[in-house]
Amino acid sequence: MVEQDKKDSSDRERNDRIISVPSMAPRWEDRQDLMELSPRTRDELAAFFLQVTLFENKRAVVLGFDGAPAARRLIGESARPSR
Repeated sequence: MVEQDKKDSSDRERNDRIISVPSMAPRWEDRQDLMELSPRTRDELAAFFLQVTLFENKRAVVLGFDGAPAARRLIGESARPSR
């Protein structure tokens, strides 16, 4: 999971991103968690997520990375009905 937030003209909001790969992807078969990727690969992912907000007039910041358990928790939280 990439932990990110962004600021538009008025507010800052969290905008975390879930990274996933197919379970049978040969290139990734020895990896089970984002934290197992090299620092360079994580830097490249961070740069990608910053670039996709470039033309949105928002100042995005990558706060860090977290592993599969945090991603599962975020997915579970998003599946709950909002009040």
